[in-house]
Amino acid sequence: MNPHGQSEAPVWIRLRGIPNHCWSSDILLSIVASIGKPLRLDEITAKQRMFSFARVQVLLIVASSFPRTLSVDLEGEDLVEVEVQCEAIPAQNVSRPAISPLSAPSE
Repeated sequence: MNPHGQSEAPVWIRLRGIPNHCWSSDILLSIVASIGKPLRLDEITAKQRMFSFARVQVLLIVASSFPRTLSVDLEGEDLVEVEVQCEAIPAQNVSRPAISPLSAPSE
């Protein structure tokens, strides 16, 4: 929980439509800062091994809304629409049943 009592969870975000010259950790982390607190890039993104999407882990407030696109202002260029996908949005206040060990059936 953050200081405001809101539940937070680390989630992986995929960004699509990023111009090739914007593939640096500083730029990618600044793009996701409007969604949540940037934590890290995955290894493939950090080493620039694939350019179909960037994968960034973000600390997200669970109850917050999640954008489908972000308008990114690249200095000296037009706005770029970046598609945003969340790999798994955590559910808020999800309770799970306790798991007990299997026992032998009674006869």
